[in-house]
Amino acid sequence: MSSEKLRALKQQLEQARKSLDAERTQRALDDAASRERSRLAAQQRHEAMMAQLRSLGTTLQGQKVDQAEHADHDEEARRHRRETEATISEILGALSSVQNEQDAPVAEEQEFHGKPTLETLVQEIRRSSVEKAELLFSLSDQIQEDNSRRHEELRHILLANASARESVSYSEGS
Repeated sequence: MSSEKLRALKQQLEQARKSLDAERTQRALDDAASRERSRLAAQQRHEAMMAQLRSLGTTLQGQKVDQAEHADHDEEARRHRRETEATISEILGALSSVQNEQDAPVAEEQEFHGKPTLETLVQEIRRSSVEKAELLFSLSDQIQEDNSRRHEELRHILLANASARESVSYSEGS
């Protein structure tokens, strides 16, 4: 194989690897950006729901305070107030439970299903690029060593051929 063909093949191999690496990098960046957008949208929905729940809790607390301040002193008012307070306490307990249930999946998702961040992906891509560059340099060195060895073998064969031709021409001339 000629050195020009070998050089052309090396260039084609390097271009193909660069193209593949660029495609992988772009795909990883696109996937990371998509996951980040989805995560932000879910976080915004979660925060809006939590704000609504807090507002509802504040309203209920205000009603509880208002009810306590304006309650009648007769027995019916006290009974009604106790029932209302119990109901409000149950609602606040349920509200707290809902808030905890809403927070739990977010925490679990971040803990168990967390996707690598964009920064982590970039670091991984950089590490991969360094490894591939080292591999290409190693491959290049091996090819150069192989070419040098083949060049020496070819030189010895040509010298032996030339020597054999001289011997034959010397024998024929004598």
